[in-house]
Amino acid sequence: MTEPWTVGVEQEFLLVDPETRRPVPPADSVAQHAGAGHDVQRELTPFQIEVATPVCETTEEPAEQVVGTREAVVIVEVIRAFARTAAESGEPGRVDDVMLRAACWRAARDGVDGLAVDPRTGNLVPARDRPAELVSWCADALGDASALSIVEDHVAWSGAHGSGAARRRRAFGGSPDARGPVDLILAETVDDAR
Repeated sequence: MTEPWTVGVEQEFLLVDPETRRPVPPADSVAQHAGAGHDVQRELTPFQIEVATPVCETTEEPAEQVVGTREAVVIVEVIRAFARTAAESGEPGRVDDVMLRAACWRAARDGVDGLAVDPRTGNLVPARDRPAELVSWCADALGDASALSIVEDHVAWSGAHGSGAARRRRAFGGSPDARGPVDLILAETVDDAR
C-alpha cells in the first residue's frame, strides 16, 4: 500500500471591528484565549492570526476543521492532486524560474478575468480556461481522493460568480467604506461553515 498524500491547512484571519469593519489589533489576546486543541499563532501584524490544522490524510479531515470549507477544501485537494500527479507523471517537473515569476506576475495583474501565462509554453491564454485544464490534468488523483466533483463544482461556481477578488471589488463599489467587502467575506465564510 502506498503512503497517503497528506496536507495541512493554515488559515490567516484579519481581525476587524464588528461595527466599522476596520482592522483592530487584538491578535495577542485572541491567540492567548484560543484554548487547547487550537493551533493559533500571531502573524506579522497585530491585526492577524493564523490557525493551523494537524496533518490531514483525507478530504473530510480539513472539511471538518477549517472555516470557509468550500474554498479551503478545494485548494487543499487541488494541491494534493497536483503533487501526486506531478510525482507520478514522469514528465519533466522543472519550469524555468523566470517563467514562473512571469506567470505569478500576470496572475496577480489580471486575475481569472484576464490572461494567464502557460508556464510550459510561455503563451498567454485566457485565465478562465486554466482551472478546467488543470483539473483535467490531475482528475485521476482528485477522483482517488473522492474530491473530483467538489473541485469541478467549485470551478463552475467560480466561473459563474467570478474570483474572490472580483467579488470583493464589486462589493467595494469604489466606496471608501470597508464594510461591503468585509461583509461579503463574512457572509461567504459563515455560509461555508454551516
